[in-house]
This record gives sequence, structure tokens and C-alpha cells, in this order.
Amino acid sequence: RYIGASSMWAWQFSKAQYTAKANGWTPFVSMQNHYNLIYREEEREMMPLCDDLGVGVIPWSPLARGKLTRPWDEATHRSELDSRQGLYVPEDRTIVEEVAAIAEARATPAAQIALACDQHATLDVCLTDDANRRQQVRVSLFWFQVPDC
Repeated sequence: RYIGASSMWAWQFSKAQYTAKANGWTPFVSMQNHYNLIYREEEREMMPLCDDLGVGVIPWSPLARGKLTRPWDEATHRSELDSRQGLYVPEDRTIVEEVAAIAEARATPAAQIALACDQHATLDVCLTDDANRRQQVRVSLFWFQVPDC
């Protein structure tokens, strides 16, 4: 039997995992959380907790509802109907533009760049919050060494 959890605070997940083990119940094997190159809050507590507990992480919205796959202002049928587009703010545009620039320079789809960052998220190369976001993307991609298509 396998069981997973989704979208909660790290303290809640820790408590749920502890309760399951204390009662002889099936422990959680996965956490599905909101995580992508724009929204990286999970790196603070949830990712280290999951690493410590041996729990797999399955990000939802790894391409930021498509924002990381196309120019910031480009609308699609889905984006026009998507009530959750508000998860991303104008300040995030810099990240989208930098991903696009890196993708163009490598002749690689922007989605591949964004997913490579997600794939390697648990490496200890995360930068501090005060780091310039543009520099953060460049340094991270240097470490991830995204292959060309």
C-alpha cells in the first residue's frame, strides 16, 4: 500500500507522518506540492523535510501553468480561462524572460530548461533569498548543465 499527500505546510506533513508511524499506519511515500522555477517556497522547509524522511516529491504545475513555456504576455485559450493565473505576479516576468533567453541560446525548448531546474531542485545549490533572481537562474543552470535537445 502506498499513500501520498498534497499541498500542506511542512509542520502539518511532519505531524501526519509521525501520526501514521506512531499508530502503525502506512506512512506517506510522496508529497505533491506546488513547485516550479518561479514558485520555490517549498525549498525552505518541505523539500528538506521530504529528503530527511525519504519521501518522494512530485511537483504540481512544474511549468507554472505554462508561464515558463512561452513569452510572459502571450495568451492561450487555457490561460484566458485559468482562474489560477494569479498565482504568478509581474515580478516573475524576469524569470520567464531569462528562461526563454537561455533556451534560445541553447536551441532548447523553454519547458526543458524549466523542468531541468525542477528535476535538480533537491541538490544543495539553492541560493539565498536575497540573490538577484536573474543571477539565480544563470547560476542554477550552470550547475544543472541542461543538455541540448
